[in-house]
Amino acid sequence: MRMDVLSVEIATIVFLALSSILSLYLTKNYLAERKRNYLYWSIGLWLFALSDLFEAAFAFGAYSQPAGQAYLFLTAFLTIPIATGSLTLLNSRRGMMAYIAYSAATSLLLIYYTFTTAVGNIVVDSVVSGSIPVSIILWSSAITFPALAIIVAVAAWSYFRTRRKKLLWIILGMLTFASGGVLYVASFPASIYYTEFAGLVMLWLGFFDFGTLRRS
Repeated sequence: MRMDVLSVEIATIVFLALSSILSLYLTKNYLAERKRNYLYWSIGLWLFALSDLFEAAFAFGAYSQPAGQAYLFLTAFLTIPIATGSLTLLNSRRGMMAYIAYSAATSLLLIYYTFTTAVGNIVVDSVVSGSIPVSIILWSSAITFPALAIIVAVAAWSYFRTRRKKLLWIILGMLTFASGGVLYVASFPASIYYTEFAGLVMLWLGFFDFGTLRRS
């Protein structure tokens, strides 16, 4: 599965626009309602938009090893505030403190291994597809898999309590993002762009209230 350079460039611009607008929407919701889950989710989505900005820059040929290292760290770290936002829905101080402590420890280890390991050029034909050192994969997984488990578990718990169908889109969106990471490791790098688009659409369906457009 291969994408031509122009398709990658267009895709990264579209992803950046979609993620930035959704991030702005969640930030607006936080400022209006002052709910902590919206605050954390908006932070996570803004970090996701920043990772899309890196991908767009890479697609247009602006790549350096420090930028590649920052991108690899960011794509794992951004799952933490999203998972933290989900945890706020449980109102468990003990669970929140335990997760923050775990996330801080694993993030520090990921920072160390990411920025002390030579990653080389991870961009091939404008696509992020180079091999990643095992140590970075290990500590990225230590961050992303627990975060994704929390996001999906809390969304599922909330759905069974409230029967809000939008939560199903959030679950599917997060699972789609997770499958993109698995496909990346399995050497199907271009697929990450397809799963990223599908995941963004699902998160739009889960988070965005399209009724506000009809009422405006």
